[in-house]
Amino acid sequence: MIKQSQKNSCAVKFADGAIATLQIPLKLRLKTENERLAVRILACDYRQYKLMSQFGRISSRFPADDLNEVDNRLIETVGGSILIELEYQAGKEVIVPFSTAVARENSRGSITNAQRASRATATLGSRSRPAIVRDEELISSIATATDAVSSVADVLANLPVRRSR
Repeated sequence: MIKQSQKNSCAVKFADGAIATLQIPLKLRLKTENERLAVRILACDYRQYKLMSQFGRISSRFPADDLNEVDNRLIETVGGSILIELEYQAGKEVIVPFSTAVARENSRGSITNAQRASRATATLGSRSRPAIVRDEELISSIATATDAVSSVADVLANLPVRRSR
């Protein structure tokens, strides 16, 4: 679905080949992840921009309201990994869904899987701890604690004694 730009908006016109950053909606990212994705402008049709990320051409088109200009000094840093020409595999253009490009940028799977893993970790840490601990785990943790205490005692025994006058 193409989001229509508003007639009276004073959106910036982007030149073809320019580097910009695209706003990532909250439902496609976690709170700690980047809010913007670096993209290259490929073409503009009917106030909608065809964009390319470093992972391939993004399947949908975006209005200028969702794009930010990149300062000329930062173009190489931000957009250096984005190809200038379209990428082809088996004679077809590589087209990547927006959600996939965001997931690859953040080095994770889908947002649903990331949220599910986060919820599982939170519930495991707060209330549903296993009531029965295996004997091997208990013995191992006691041995580790005993080793730590004995090494601290050795260090303290080897410290020089200060006598106060």
